[in-house]
Amino acid sequence: MDEQKKKIDEIIKEGNSFLDRKLYDEAIECYTEAINLDPNCTDAYFYRGNAYYDKGLYDKAIENYDKAIELDPSYTYAYNNRGNAYRHKGLYDKAIENYDKAINLDPSFTYAYNNRGVAYHHKGLYDKAIENYDKAIELDPNCTDAYNNRGVAYHHKGLYDKAIENYDKAINLDTSYAKAYFNRGIAYENKGFTITALENWSNFIRGAIKISW
Repeated sequence: MDEQKKKIDEIIKEGNSFLDRKLYDEAIECYTEAINLDPNCTDAYFYRGNAYYDKGLYDKAIENYDKAIELDPSYTYAYNNRGNAYRHKGLYDKAIENYDKAINLDPSFTYAYNNRGVAYHHKGLYDKAIENYDKAIELDPNCTDAYNNRGVAYHHKGLYDKAIENYDKAINLDTSYAKAYFNRGIAYENKGFTITALENWSNFIRGAIKISW
C-alpha cells in the first residue's frame, strides 16, 4: 500500500469514527480531506453522503452518492442509500428505482428489500410492501425492522392480529425495540384492549428513554 493510499484510509477511518459518534461536520471534514487527496476516492463520497444524510441534507447526500456511483456503477450500498435519501424527500418512485438497482446487483441485499417495502408502503401499496418485507425476512430471519414494518403494513390493511404477530416477533428478537412496542400498543388499542395498549406504551417510553441515553 502506498503512503497516500494509507493516509487516505486513515482519514476515512477517522471520519467513520466521527460519524459513529454523530459528529457529522467533523466527519464531513475528514471525507472532504480524503477527496482532496484523491478525487476518485469512491468510499469518501459514499461516506460523506451518509454524513449529509444523517444531517437531513438529502440533496447533498444524493450529490455524493451520484459521484460514488459515477466512479463505481456497481456500488450497491450507494444505490440503496441514495434510495433512502429520495424516499425521505418523498420521491418514492425514484427511491424504488435505486432499490431495484441495488437488488439487481445483489439479490441477497436484505435491507434493500426492506427499504423498498417502506417506499411501496408510503405509496399505499401495502401488499407490495409486504412482499418485500417477506423477502427481507426470508434472507434474514432476525431482521427486526422487517418484522416491525410488515406489522405496520398489516395494521394499515386492518389485520391487527397479523400486525401484532409481527410486532411480537420483532420484540422477541430485540426486547428493547421501542418502535415495536409503540406500534403494538396502537394495534391493541384498535382491538379495544386499552390496558394492554397502555402496557406496551409504557415499554415504549422506557425504551425511548434508554435510547436517548
